[in-house]
Amino acid sequence: MTDSRTGGAAGTILFVVPSLHGGGAEFVARTWMAWLVSRGYTVSVVTTSMKATGEYLPQGVTSYSVGRAKGQTAKARAVKDLFDVTGAEVAVGLQSYANLVLLTAQVMAGAKSPKVIVSERNLVSLGLRGADLAHRSKSWMARRLYRRADHVIAISHPVARELVASYGIRGDRMTVVPNPATAKVAGRERIRREPSETSIQIALPCRLVTQKRPMLAIDTAAELNRRGITAEVVSFGGGPLRDELVAAAATANVTFIEHNW
Repeated sequence: MTDSRTGGAAGTILFVVPSLHGGGAEFVARTWMAWLVSRGYTVSVVTTSMKATGEYLPQGVTSYSVGRAKGQTAKARAVKDLFDVTGAEVAVGLQSYANLVLLTAQVMAGAKSPKVIVSERNLVSLGLRGADLAHRSKSWMARRLYRRADHVIAISHPVARELVASYGIRGDRMTVVPNPATAKVAGRERIRREPSETSIQIALPCRLVTQKRPMLAIDTAAELNRRGITAEVVSFGGGPLRDELVAAAATANVTFIEHNW
């Protein structure tokens, strides 16, 4: 497979994702797909849920859904069939469940499977305490199936470290690719603020979930305020810990500013 900028033939890539909207991983998937299309690759995407895709589908990308299939095995079988339909040379999964569906499809396809890349977005171990049986089972399967992937993408070096230490992924089969955060503000006018040595904004550009440890931002702002340095926390994503953070900020007398995605 050759990048179109070199003048060679571009390849065919299939993405497997839960959906095309709803969170940061979905945004990353759309960004990667649009980038590949712009460079001459043929890109398809299959979603594992029933969420609508039309409004969020990048231009030039063909979409499929296996949302009606019941259970991981049935969804994986449907993805395996799409290997032939799309002629995919490479299949890329994002998020744990989509990764497991893709890897199961790889096992089913055997030698006919395209090269498989999975992308892990979280420190899974931080979300295991108090997790339900379904989540623990998904983590157990990931620890056994991820090492079958031809390559693994980690969102950060801490995630990569966990994949090496707990999942048995070799370092030479993994690449750290940070989220394309700057793409979210492309074309927008930059907001300019007067620099100040006594004023700090702590940004939370993530869902407010346990594995992100957002309470550290509140604790940090409270400590800075105690030392005479004005600090506030700005959140760019809701989540199940939202009310807990609002209450903690109020108790600690920390300014907590919320924005949506």
